[in-house]
Amino acid sequence: MPTNLEGLISIITPVYNAEVYLEKCVSSIISQTYRELEIILINDGSVDCSGEICNRYASLDKRVVVIHQENAGMSAARNRGLEIAKGEYIGFVDSDDFIDPDMFQVLYDKAVETESDIVECNFHHTYRTGEDTEIVEKYYDKERLICLGRGIPWNKIYRHDLIQKTGARFPVGLYYAEDMEFYTKLIPFVDIYSYVDIAPYHYVQRAMSATNRSERTKHIFQVMNNITVYFKQNGIYTEYFDALEFLFARVLLCSSFLRICNISDTATRKAILHDNWNTLTKQYPEWRKNVILKGQKSKQALFMRSVNAFTYKVYSEIFPIICAANRRFSSKSKLY
Repeated sequence: MPTNLEGLISIITPVYNAEVYLEKCVSSIISQTYRELEIILINDGSVDCSGEICNRYASLDKRVVVIHQENAGMSAARNRGLEIAKGEYIGFVDSDDFIDPDMFQVLYDKAVETESDIVECNFHHTYRTGEDTEIVEKYYDKERLICLGRGIPWNKIYRHDLIQKTGARFPVGLYYAEDMEFYTKLIPFVDIYSYVDIAPYHYVQRAMSATNRSERTKHIFQVMNNITVYFKQNGIYTEYFDALEFLFARVLLCSSFLRICNISDTATRKAILHDNWNTLTKQYPEWRKNVILKGQKSKQALFMRSVNAFTYKVYSEIFPIICAANRRFSSKSKLY
């Protein structure tokens, strides 16, 4: 295992056809008040000017490392960055987003103060017409982190040793919930998890095509299977059974269900909705008795408790109509 350099943060940014917004992204990283950075730009087979932009930044700042590779997807690009990273901590910034100047200073100071394995911050949803802020819920026990934590990679820094010890990577070829797989595999091995009350990350909201939505939504089934296999292989599946059962139910009945309902092709949508329900009930037939679900009072949990074989079919007819109306409204919307 290579020695990680104390005080160094490696920031990994996958780049694919990002010329329109790449300069704003990389400039925001280079301008960080925390200077001990290794900035790894993975040009993932871009066919626009992204590669040239990456090279230009490398010529201007010796902290910038550029890797050019054939297109393999965001997960493969992030994994390539993890292979070469030398930092004590790892951070991620997506190429169409940008960050405030103090982000990594604040995160690193908290990590040092608390000796944390992971430090998480709030973030903004950034639209063409403005922003709103997402305040992450603070959880400290591993069960809650697994089943309720925010699995996105880019509002955190991670102790590099933790990633190396667990062998956690992003699943190549999967484009929906690949972030959650990486995050969920880390949590059982975390000693200290901390938060900072700032929102320095700007998550730029862009529309996704209906074709991508249809294809990528199905990837959730493989991601959930990968998580199950990992927990079983590490002998911790029974220990975290309740958390994993709740996680499966929450993902498949909430975020996955809504994504599927946004698929415009009726036959495709119905087939994936059918698979979605079968995946949950086959893996966790008693999910409605889950102890964590029973104790939750959120709107999401109330919805989940309303779902059974009959209401799932009803919701599968009603929600696509609502989603179609929302799509018509958002076609004139504030998304980039």
